[in-house]
Amino acid sequence: MNKTITVYELLGLIKDGKAPKIVKWEDYIFSFYNDDYLCKNEDFVKNRETNYLLCYLFSFPESPLNIKVEILEEDKPIIEKISRLNYQQIGTYQLDNNDTLGFIKALNEQLTKHGRKLNEIIDYINKEEADKR
Repeated sequence: MNKTITVYELLGLIKDGKAPKIVKWEDYIFSFYNDDYLCKNEDFVKNRETNYLLCYLFSFPESPLNIKVEILEEDKPIIEKISRLNYQQIGTYQLDNNDTLGFIKALNEQLTKHGRKLNEIIDYINKEEADKR
């Protein structure tokens, strides 16, 4: 999801350690590097003294805080879903006792059931956090 924010908001994200990795300003793409945004486009670099976005914008005589930039990176979930939650080592043990095999099967069923429920909770948390953004 692309989102447009001000430089002021971008500075807040950097301060909080939540800086987006890629932003766009005036058709130039910048990547986050050393607490600023680096542009590798030679057209941008050849017409300016710096290839860093914030350094360049703060060289303006007027305040750059209300200049808009576009965040280009995808929103990632806050918590990753559980991909597999079960007892995998059944084949590595010699199971002579049917009770042990039954216990392992029951354990796998419970772990799978709890894994599904955990993924539902993770989906809910990720949705709530995405709505806040």
